Amino acid sequence: MFGNRKVWKIAEFTMVIIIVFLFAESRQHLQAEEPLKIGVLTDITGPAGVLCGTDPDAVRMAIHDFGGEWAGKKIEMIVRDMKGQVAMAVEMAEELYEHKKADVILGAPWSSVAIAVSKVALSYKKPLIIGSAYTSQLIEDKCNRYTFLWGFNNYAYSAALANWMTKQIKGRHIYTFTQDYAAGHTMLRNYLEHLRPGNFLHTGNSMIPRGTKDFSQYFLAALKTKPDALLNITVVIDQMMAAKQAKEIGLKKMGIPVLHGSVTFEFIVKSATSAFAGDRFVTPWYWKHNMSNPESADFISTWRKEFKRPPYYVQAMMYSGARQYLNAVRRVGSKDSHKVIKALEGHAFKDIFGHSEIYAENHQKVSDLHIVQVKVPGPKDDAWDFFDLVGTIPFTKAFRDPKTTGCKIGGF
Repeated sequence: MFGNRKVWKIAEFTMVIIIVFLFAESRQHLQAEEPLKIGVLTDITGPAGVLCGTDPDAVRMAIHDFGGEWAGKKIEMIVRDMKGQVAMAVEMAEELYEHKKADVILGAPWSSVAIAVSKVALSYKKPLIIGSAYTSQLIEDKCNRYTFLWGFNNYAYSAALANWMTKQIKGRHIYTFTQDYAAGHTMLRNYLEHLRPGNFLHTGNSMIPRGTKDFSQYFLAALKTKPDALLNITVVIDQMMAAKQAKEIGLKKMGIPVLHGSVTFEFIVKSATSAFAGDRFVTPWYWKHNMSNPESADFISTWRKEFKRPPYYVQAMMYSGARQYLNAVRRVGSKDSHKVIKALEGHAFKDIFGHSEIYAENHQKVSDLHIVQVKVPGPKDDAWDFFDLVGTIPFTKAFRDPKTTGCKIGGF
């Protein structure tokens, strides 16, 4: 009798092991059948909607060009409009990762949004690819193993323009307009750091409040210092107002070139092309200069057919980020977050940006930066062709050595 009882206990134990094993196998099978899900978290109807509103379309095109499927299932894209609001972005990121089971999120424009959503990615241990936020903090003290910065950063922008100025600006006396907010102050410090080795003399600076309509007092202050060039570190509407009023007072006729020291968007330039004509600034990508790249040419052609204009560089970054994420999934044969992240770290590749690399130490994606000069399109020119390429700065001279950024990338 005791022997039979022992046999039954062994049988029961064996059955438990078999059930546990079958349950585990079933879960793995179900997980394998889960479709690959890509979350797009961006600003569609908020302040940056005019720039980022077509971000989902860029990701959609990347999915299509990848083949549209993974592991025999259609790749799903889930879009959320956070309207430029940090709290809403955090809530939506949590929803995408936890409830929608997104394997990755792309987007998170605005620096404050990107930093906040980066913390969400870390907590859920899933990748985040940031397309259009430029704060260097994301590769410095606020970096983490799950976040990738796909665009350039403020430090690289200032380094690229300062590098070009050192070689191309005849005089060495520079006056600056600086947007009076935290990022503007940081940009000014970056520029002064980069211009100092070129023996530039900073003749003065005007702090520009956001929403300034009359720049006359600032131009008068600048002219008193007899500058050889004006470096305008204002953004969007203030940047456009400064450009228009520089033309009105005849700054360029005085032989004083204007260089724009912050991100300059194509749609802003198009709205005031004659005012910006002759001005220079930095861009990581411009459609006309990438037509010789077959992948880039296909992307541009498809975009123009659908939207009747070329893509902005923000959409190029979103397309590139989505394609490289999908390519990493294909390389490792899995959508497992840790495997995909390892496949991205240190990866060198060629895509619509040309030669690019992803620094393993801080997750900054790097490629060459370009100096462009605004032109006024002639009657026979493409209506969207208003930039001439005047210089290219290799990424090695613009982006910092990742070992020096202070990023402690951490483990899984």
